[in-house]
Amino acid sequence: MTAPLLDVADLRKTFVVRRGFPRAETVRVQALAGVSFTVGEGEAFGLVGESGCGKSTAGRALLRLIEPDGGRVLFRGEDFLGARSRRLRELRQKLQIVFQDPFASLNPRRSVGRTLAEPMHVHRLGSKAEIARRVADVLDEVGLPRDAADKYPHEFSGGQRQRIGIARALVLEPDLIVADEPVSALDVSIQAQILLLLDRLKERRGLGFLFISHDLGVVRHFCRRVAVMYLGRIVEDGPAERIFDAPLHPYTRALRDASPVPDPRAKVTMARLEGEVASAINPPSGCHFHPRCPHAMDRCRVEYPEVTEVEPGRRVACHLYPAAA
Repeated sequence: MTAPLLDVADLRKTFVVRRGFPRAETVRVQALAGVSFTVGEGEAFGLVGESGCGKSTAGRALLRLIEPDGGRVLFRGEDFLGARSRRLRELRQKLQIVFQDPFASLNPRRSVGRTLAEPMHVHRLGSKAEIARRVADVLDEVGLPRDAADKYPHEFSGGQRQRIGIARALVLEPDLIVADEPVSALDVSIQAQILLLLDRLKERRGLGFLFISHDLGVVRHFCRRVAVMYLGRIVEDGPAERIFDAPLHPYTRALRDASPVPDPRAKVTMARLEGEVASAINPPSGCHFHPRCPHAMDRCRVEYPEVTEVEPGRRVACHLYPAAA
């Protein structure tokens, strides 16, 4: 069996923060509690969930934009978390990120050309003329005119700025892109254009994607496999079609049912979850979803469920699906 492009196992991250006034207290927020998944060569893998579930933290932690507390990240079989100095810099060329906010992620005082050239200067890739040619080529690839290199971020629309962000990720010829909510800040019509661009890049370059989003419709369009996160843990994963057509976990079912259907004639029954949204500072005992779950049992309140493989490539963490003896 071929090794995956990216193998993430038991990724953990806890933040220590101060809150309260006038007497502040120190609290611990467990953002990631043992997240595991793989991304294959040329595959788009989706990570979905509500805001605050830890999906963006997972993307940043595996890239070491924030250092995780523990776990394992293998890139083409090599320990990315254990890489140091020169080797880490070499590996970073192959793992890039596209951020959610296309304006905040660009330096307003730098021209687009300087922004795109900077990664190549940092990694010493080519002469000045070669870098200029590469910048022009990647602008063509993302659908921007070559004279965009002489302009500044404020001169572009939101969709164009996101194309610039994608171009910046492409200049180093990566094998994997972490796309962190890449279309959520854009109008719907522009979202479709950016998704089509990413899809073309995936096919043309054979790129792997970790696609992070709260929008299930977007993920279903773009991703082959999906993992659903709730409060720092993956509660279900599997093929995208199976996840959306026949969700197993009650939380996944609620997310699916709450997703808008682009058909005014379709009859939609919106899911309603009872109870308060759980806090990462003081999560509920047992299964963290049990205060909102319509199927909660006594066992759910005291014991977190083991991850169970219910069919090949399909896993769920729920007491409704006990592990085989």
